[in-house]
Amino acid sequence: MMKLNLQMFASGTIPGGNYNSIYSYYLNWSSVPNLLGNYSDVTGQWLYKKNASDPYNAFNTSGSSKVNIAIDGASSGNMTANYDLRNAPVGSIAIIASFTKRVYHADNGKKSVSISATHTTGTSWGTKNIASTNRDLDTIARSTTCPTLNGYIEDTYTIALNPASSNFSHSLKVSFGTIVKYINASGNLQDTEYKFTNNSINFTIPSAFYQQFNGKSGTGKLILNTYSGNTLIGTKEASLTANCLESRCKPQVAGTVIDVNSVTTALSGNANKIIKGFSNVKITPQIKASSTSGDTKSTISTKAVDGTTFSTDTVTLNKVSKKDFTLTATNSRGFPSSKVVSASGGLIEYFSPNINVEFARTSQTSSEVKLTYSGSFFNDSFGAVMNTLTVKWYWKEKNASAWTLGGTLTPNLSGNTINKSTISCGSNFDYQKDYRFKLEVVDKLSNGNKEMDVVAGIPNFSFGKNWFQHHTDVFDKNNNKFVSRNIKTLTERGHAGWPSDSIPDINFISFWNGAYGISNKSNLQYCANGEIQAVPVVLYSSNTGSSGDITLSETSANFKYIEILYHKADIYSSVKVDSPNGKQINLIIAYVANESIFQLKGKNVKISGNKITVVSEGYANLSDKQNPSIVLSNTNETMITKVLGYR
Repeated sequence: MMKLNLQMFASGTIPGGNYNSIYSYYLNWSSVPNLLGNYSDVTGQWLYKKNASDPYNAFNTSGSSKVNIAIDGASSGNMTANYDLRNAPVGSIAIIASFTKRVYHADNGKKSVSISATHTTGTSWGTKNIASTNRDLDTIARSTTCPTLNGYIEDTYTIALNPASSNFSHSLKVSFGTIVKYINASGNLQDTEYKFTNNSINFTIPSAFYQQFNGKSGTGKLILNTYSGNTLIGTKEASLTANCLESRCKPQVAGTVIDVNSVTTALSGNANKIIKGFSNVKITPQIKASSTSGDTKSTISTKAVDGTTFSTDTVTLNKVSKKDFTLTATNSRGFPSSKVVSASGGLIEYFSPNINVEFARTSQTSSEVKLTYSGSFFNDSFGAVMNTLTVKWYWKEKNASAWTLGGTLTPNLSGNTINKSTISCGSNFDYQKDYRFKLEVVDKLSNGNKEMDVVAGIPNFSFGKNWFQHHTDVFDKNNNKFVSRNIKTLTERGHAGWPSDSIPDINFISFWNGAYGISNKSNLQYCANGEIQAVPVVLYSSNTGSSGDITLSETSANFKYIEILYHKADIYSSVKVDSPNGKQINLIIAYVANESIFQLKGKNVKISGNKITVVSEGYANLSDKQNPSIVLSNTNETMITKVLGYR
């Protein structure tokens, strides 16, 4: 066992009292710590000191003198304490009793003890007490706390210690997965234990840790041994978290882009060039699961080009319109990485020819047809081959199956612009027949056609005094034929073969609602005298009329305007109301009552939904014999006979 110098350790004196000012008593205490056992042996001693000559020379005891010393709650019991100070010189000290107790310190090496004592003298002196007093013992240096470490694999960290004694040395063991080794002086791991006396040690988290876990981080332990000389004081543990740094562990992505369309590569002369809209690119990725060579556990989970995943070694995209593509890979640890891969030869901004075409007769009944065209095309080189444009026009009778070549055109070009040109297609197109024409536009990559009809050149219709005839079929808005060509109407309306309410004129164009026939709620009517007028919906009708509230057959909200017909006695009038729903109006009649009285009659009504309700009614009399008079009347003399709705 280590030998200790008692004078180096915690000790002290606890005063008690005195007797006749000649003798004083007190308790001495001392401690001897044990580093390995984390305890101290604490000793208490009852002492008397002779301070002056004793005239009675009588301070002595017999076997009845007892001393009880208590340390940290443990009692010595009554110990026999004989003494005799009669012949002792002044200043001498007598130890009459002693008690030692072993007390254990806390885990941090600290300890405080209570000390008290009692002397039963067995004489006329009685009993002397030294009250309980707390005293701190020396802190015993304990094993050093192990710090936690949370860091990135392949990075170096300094692990700082705070030992309880500068004489301590340490070793630091790492346990991570299947790896259990010691940190050495270089900050790396070795199989054998390495002790160091400094208060810190460097540690490079090794790349071998990558193989010990999946995902982005793994956990293990640091185990710190504390030594005093060659004696192990204790061991403490702490957590070790090893993380994958994303920039170091994400996939490494690269790739090449080439055109694999033999047609476009022949035009460009370079597979590294992309012709917009026509090249087929082959993307060959070069992907490494992790950027760091130490991570051999990671694998590729997903691959994608412009957000579309793939699992093959290469990807082919047809008819692309760009040269840059985003290649993305995600590894098994969940780290993504993206790289824009590009065709090194660049993008050729090709566009297909765009042609505006019009074939038309020179007049309604002419047999000559003219072609007018304009537009644009890629008037440039692809790299190895210059683009060219061929324009031809064809014709046929509308129902024929075979086309006839009309001719080849030489466009008027200004850069990429096809200037507007007009040519005659000849005068061989019978104005009484329908034809179909086609303009064919071909360059090195595109073959486009524009077709249109040139209809028979006869007038759409003709008419006389008592007849009206269509020379073309008439179709409704759903492309259903409802009148065949060459149907001739007679004077009498409603003749078979012609709808009685559907002859188009300028009003037809302006107000037609797209329906034909009364059953379809057409807003047109053909009358015998040749007039065309809107056919309203009758919302209310009464031969005699109503002076009170009336109900409409349909809500007023469905109509653009309504017309109200009304009368008083034999005076009739009407009023039209735009957007009628919710409006209040006045039905006014100027009425000559007799030779001397002129009456102005007014009736206020409100239109709401399918109701017209009376609000008020009154009249004013104007007479050449008296002042004007105004009368409010509830007689409701104004009668509504009809309400018409217009959509």
